[in-house]
Amino acid sequence: MASPARNDCSEPSLSDLLDLSGLVRRLASGARLTLALALLGLVIGAALHLATTGRRDASTAARVVFSFPGIERGEYPDKSKFHADDLRSPEIIVEALQRQQLDPQKWQSQIRASISIEGLIPATVVRERDQLRSGGLRLRPFVPDEYHITLNLPRRSPLTARQRELLLNEIFSVYREQFIRTYVTPPLDFGQAFAVLGDFDYPDYEALLRQENDRLAHHLEGLSRQTRNFRSPRTHLSFSELQAQNGLFRRLKLHETLGLLRHLGVSRNPDAALAKLAYRLDIAQQEERIAQDKLRLLGSLLERITPAPTAHHRGPGMDDKDFAPRHGPSHRDDDDTSSIARQATTTISTIGQLQTEIAGIEEWRKRITDFAKLPAEERNRAITRANESIAVLKAGYDEFMARVIATCEDFQRQSHADAIRVSMHPVTDGFYRGLTSAMSVGAALGLALGLAWALLRNPPRARR
Repeated sequence: MASPARNDCSEPSLSDLLDLSGLVRRLASGARLTLALALLGLVIGAALHLATTGRRDASTAARVVFSFPGIERGEYPDKSKFHADDLRSPEIIVEALQRQQLDPQKWQSQIRASISIEGLIPATVVRERDQLRSGGLRLRPFVPDEYHITLNLPRRSPLTARQRELLLNEIFSVYREQFIRTYVTPPLDFGQAFAVLGDFDYPDYEALLRQENDRLAHHLEGLSRQTRNFRSPRTHLSFSELQAQNGLFRRLKLHETLGLLRHLGVSRNPDAALAKLAYRLDIAQQEERIAQDKLRLLGSLLERITPAPTAHHRGPGMDDKDFAPRHGPSHRDDDDTSSIARQATTTISTIGQLQTEIAGIEEWRKRITDFAKLPAEERNRAITRANESIAVLKAGYDEFMARVIATCEDFQRQSHADAIRVSMHPVTDGFYRGLTSAMSVGAALGLALGLAWALLRNPPRARR
């Protein structure tokens, strides 16, 4: 049987269209033009980049993370308002410029105006807040803890890319140091007693040193409860150990010197000391009278609120339930009673402290009066003995307070080690990086145009 005749006008088959050898020949025939267009695109891309790069600023970018307590509420550790723009405050910029040996008068305004700060909000947070908001909940403003910092300066600025990166790093360092000085380093509330005393009279030593030691004991007790596992890398002490050392210092050194001063009754100016003690005694007695009146008032209020027990006569056929109160207990009365009882307890403690103070002042008055009657030689010997004891106390005080301050500083630095952290170090958009990108895009476009021209110039022919 004869085979059907082949149709010469039939469409080219798939194998004809996918003729790789023919495709290669067609591309090779336009290789020169393709290469020329690629080179032309490379040159055009470089020219466009060179023409426009002088008008654009060079961007130096970095990222900073804030992780100190209170940042989630937009607050510094002392409850003051947090502002990300504090990074570019004038004092920060001036200090950073001076450290980089740049003229602050020339660069301060330009650098501050060139720094932009943008908060970064994770996408997960955005989705969660959108869901909560769609549910009808009222949300507090979100405060980002990571910020994108950008320094935009003209590319032809005298500052090189390396100088800009170092300047941004210096700004972060200055800000971190200022944060540590303000919120991490413990304030000078302790360790300044002898500097404050100066030329004060001897009776003033007892009041001031006892007051500071009481505050220090309370402070160490709070830190000991807060951080039980902390140990200073410099002093190798924990707060509980410092608390025990403070008790020993109080009993062995502080009480010894203060007891000696009171026993001797020394004073640089007995008449002035007696006048001052008389004034302190009058104030303490007035405060005691006020506290006594308050205690009597609280007692009368407590008697009015607390019902007195009432005797009932049990009749025939009556049991315990007949004596039960008809109404439940008043929670308000219980709260009032507890509040008055707490105030009365505090007032009793205050009265005890005032009575102790009054007794100490009266003893000081008696001792100073006796001291003033002594011969000058004996008074001088007593003062010399008191000064020697104070010198020994001061040496022990300075040594102990140095350990306290060092331990507190180590604790605060460890607690705020990552308070300000650079999550992405400064990077500047390089000139050659942009030039390479522009040349690559131009060459790719020229190559694509040359290949397309070669394919369209020599269309494929169907096989016969």
